[in-house]
Amino acid sequence: MPRFKDNYLSDLKDRVSILDVVSPHVQLKRAGKSWKGLSPFSQEKTPSFFVNPERNSFKCFSTDTGGDAIRFVELVENLTFIEAVETLARAFNYPVQYERGSSKDAIQASSVRAELFRIHEEASNWYRERFLADDEEGAYIRDFWTKQRNFSLETAEEFEVGFAPPRGGLGKALASSDYSREALKASELFFSGGKERFRGRLMIPIHDTQSRIVAFTARQLEVTPENDPAREAKYVNSAETPIFRKSNLLFNLDKARRHVNERKSLLLVEGQLDAMRCWEVGAKATVAPQGTAFTEMQARLMSRHQAESIEILFDGDKAGRSAALRILPIAMEAGLEVTVLQLPQGQDPDDLLAAEGTDALDTLRKTAKDAMSFAIEALLDGDANPSPDRKGAVLGKVFEILYPCSSIAVQEGYLRKASILLQVSEDAAKQDFRVFRSKRIRRKPILKEEPKSAENHSQKLTTVEYDLLFHVLHYEEIAVSLSQVIDLEWINTGSVEGFVLTRILNELQAGIWEKDQLDSLDFSEEERKCVVEINAEGSRFPEPLDSANECLSVLFASFLRRKENELTDQLANQNPNNLDQAKALQSELGQLRAQSLNPPTLLPTTKLYGHDQDQYEEQTETGDEEAGNRKEEAAQTGVVFGFE
Repeated sequence: MPRFKDNYLSDLKDRVSILDVVSPHVQLKRAGKSWKGLSPFSQEKTPSFFVNPERNSFKCFSTDTGGDAIRFVELVENLTFIEAVETLARAFNYPVQYERGSSKDAIQASSVRAELFRIHEEASNWYRERFLADDEEGAYIRDFWTKQRNFSLETAEEFEVGFAPPRGGLGKALASSDYSREALKASELFFSGGKERFRGRLMIPIHDTQSRIVAFTARQLEVTPENDPAREAKYVNSAETPIFRKSNLLFNLDKARRHVNERKSLLLVEGQLDAMRCWEVGAKATVAPQGTAFTEMQARLMSRHQAESIEILFDGDKAGRSAALRILPIAMEAGLEVTVLQLPQGQDPDDLLAAEGTDALDTLRKTAKDAMSFAIEALLDGDANPSPDRKGAVLGKVFEILYPCSSIAVQEGYLRKASILLQVSEDAAKQDFRVFRSKRIRRKPILKEEPKSAENHSQKLTTVEYDLLFHVLHYEEIAVSLSQVIDLEWINTGSVEGFVLTRILNELQAGIWEKDQLDSLDFSEEERKCVVEINAEGSRFPEPLDSANECLSVLFASFLRRKENELTDQLANQNPNNLDQAKALQSELGQLRAQSLNPPTLLPTTKLYGHDQDQYEEQTETGDEEAGNRKEEAAQTGVVFGFE
């Protein structure tokens, strides 16, 4: 990752109001000195997402994530750290500044990504110019769009629809912009020999949630060249690139998300032209997958943008029903309620809506089926009198659909409906589902628990290094004292938090640590995320000095055990003739055991206090000034530490 100039990230965050960044995604209400709302990262009924303007940070208790404005943009927009910084920099008009000595490869990678966005924007503009051109090719493609496809030119403008001429020409247009060879190659707009990937096709730009063009869908035309390697494919999508992962995007989500609040629902169709048709007739909260199977990431994107339910409108053939069936367990896992709008056999949404407009949608909604009714009907496939064995097989597939659902109440409700529709005993269906679920659970690998360290009042499974890093980042006086007593050899640097803890303690011991300069440390992406999330957590230890001492004790004891094991192994493998070496090892082992009787301890005269979510809510809701100002009071009275 490139290194930013000193103070750049802190200056950027000073310019950014966390409320301005979060508000477009979360409906916030004031809660004392903070604001709260429903988490944008999960489906919940009770708000557990808090924004603290004073600290310019957020904390989501339902997903146990938190951080600053950059971290929020990373999570909610599914961006990398650099992309999130660039996004905020553009929004708040503060150009990105890199350190001159930053990693050349990292800066180049970032630069290539930036070029890719510009390349796709310029390519889209060029394709658009060809669509609008006052020549024979322009007239041809506009005629195809308005007469053969029955779309308006306004819709073409809205979606920036373009045309890739059979003769090509994009390469020559881009060559004048002096893009790097690496970026042009990474764009996947050209084959290895330099020939253009898209020729003689209708071009539909694909946008990410920030409305940046990241790829294209190209529709076959009569003028598609015979030597096109994908000549027979009706639709061709861009290959995946550093800025495009088809399973992580939904077509039209950048526009549709602005209309979710109307119904708290998104309409899911199969293709881009279906989505554009829905938009044209007024159903603007419509999205489509990128020509592939619906994915968990796409479901999470829908729920993240405040959708609570989805309506599926696929083709009325067997393939369309099968595709809708595959979506059900994915949607249930994401907490999305599903209804299916069923088309007659052989019809597709584009033709129906082009002919009847939104009236067709209204009619379909009157006969829409809930997830379970649709699933049973599709699985029976017209069998009006299924045998007991057939019913059992259908129930087994229903169990597959329901298993990912996190809500027991929803599972039981659907099981009840399935038993009614299949005319089987509800108790028997529930018992069979319990057996099915127990078999699935037994198949899961058993994960080893990481050891818990000190008493953890948030009940989060952590390591001792994690909890010590928490104390170092949240309590300045404790951080200084820990740096004076901890030997860096004690720390297990095999974990991310252990490595970060060592780095910070090393700076503290050298007397050059400044928390405000945290961003200037050359952390990896994973290390930086660890720091940001710990920084954003509420003070979850009611007695931070006691918990710090407990962590210190656990850390020291773990080190002694490791060291003792090493010495014991050395003694066991020692040459019996080397008595001096054996004596030295036994002496070191004796000293080590003596040390265990006198572990290091921090001695306070004043203690700091913290809070978990419940205490936080209580303080902010009631305006508890005493609780809210504990840290300030502790600083005024002074905190002194000593060592035993």
